[in-house]
This record gives sequence, C-alpha cells and structure tokens, in this order.
Amino acid sequence: MNKERIITIVVIIVIIGVTLYLVYKKLGLVESVADIKDEKAKKSVETDSQLWSRSYWKTFPTSTMFTNAFAQGLATQIYDSRGFFDDDEEAVYSVFRQMKHRANVSQVADAFYALYKDDLYNYMANFLSQKELDYIYGIILTKPS
Repeated sequence: MNKERIITIVVIIVIIGVTLYLVYKKLGLVESVADIKDEKAKKSVETDSQLWSRSYWKTFPTSTMFTNAFAQGLATQIYDSRGFFDDDEEAVYSVFRQMKHRANVSQVADAFYALYKDDLYNYMANFLSQKELDYIYGIILTKPS
C-alpha cells in the first residue's frame, strides 16, 4: 500500500469514529467530561449538608455571623428574586457574594426557614437551573470554611 492510501484510510476511520461519538452523545449513550463534572458538582451542592443545615452556623463565633436582621434581609432577597415570568438570578448571586464565611449559608437558610417555612436549597432548586445552582456553589467555595 502506498502512503496516500494509508492516510485516506486513517482519515475515514477518524471521521467514522467522530460521527459515532456524536451520534451516541446525542442519544445520551456517552457522557462527556463536562457531563461528569456537572454531575459531580450537582452532587456536591446537594449533599454538602453543613452548608444548608439550619443549625451549622450556630457552632461559630457570633463575630463571623450576620445580625439576624441582615440574614433575614438576605433571605427575603432570595425569596423575592423568584418571579412569575422572569427570575432575578443576579439578586440571588448577590446574596451569596455578600457572605464572608461558608457558615453564612447556613445562617441565611435558618432565617429563610424562620420567615417562609421552606428549605432554602429546595426553594432555589425550584426556579434556578442546575447551571445557576452550580454557579452559586462556586461562589460559596470561594469563602473560607
């Protein structure tokens, strides 16, 4: 076989392989690295029970926590960010950017429950996409433990 014929065969095999991969991915039979990372991020944000626990924050010195009024204000901001036709994701992100410590998530979750008798994470999961929840988790991870 000559060199040109070998190159042609290799190119055809690569094209067939890429095509099969794209078809399988479209059918959901193959997970990409991004899909696996998204699934891990989803599991992390959902299962990090300390973050969403209503009592975790009480184990920290009060100097690292918000005032109750401020935590309630942040909880209200999240509650009000859910719209009938359009949600204000930036308002939610703003709440998490204001947090100085990861335990503040727990404190706001506690304030949210006290005000609305609802779980903060579940409330947000009902109107935010997984990508938006992952973005929030990314903000939280920048805060000290």
